[in-house]
Amino acid sequence: MRIIEVTENSERYSKFLQLVKEAEESLDKLNNNYTNIIKTYHNYETFCMILNGEDPVAFFGMQKYENAIRTFTRYFLSNKYRFYNGSYFRASKYILPWSLRWAKHNGYDFLFVSLQSDLKRKRISQILMNHANKYTNVKWTNLKRLYNTCKNNEDKPQCWQHIVRHTINEG
Repeated sequence: MRIIEVTENSERYSKFLQLVKEAEESLDKLNNNYTNIIKTYHNYETFCMILNGEDPVAFFGMQKYENAIRTFTRYFLSNKYRFYNGSYFRASKYILPWSLRWAKHNGYDFLFVSLQSDLKRKRISQILMNHANKYTNVKWTNLKRLYNTCKNNEDKPQCWQHIVRHTINEG
């Protein structure tokens, strides 16, 4: 498995489009998050795709918030890889270490992942924090309250999210 950054002129852009189409047509309850990806992915600091050889596995964006960068933004995992080699595919094993290196290289103070605020996601944020600590070998924190992650600070329920964060630079 490897991660590549996606641009319109990249040789794997057509594979990205293929995966976006799958996301848009999926039965995923968040499939409306993917309807504008082609128009908006260039608004992210970077947009990436996980490949297994040349086979597209997943995509995600990195979104800037002042001195912090959010990873796993608009994350989608292909149905083909939801259960890979007999077990659930752990994208965090690939995305979190890659994102941490990228965030450090680009001078960010914080790297975080956010999850919408229902009770099930609270439990998932705890699991994600455990994976983050394991796969990156650095300390991650599951913040106690919900935070508004919408760029324009709208007061919509989906804007209030659980945060799992790593502090790269103290201060």
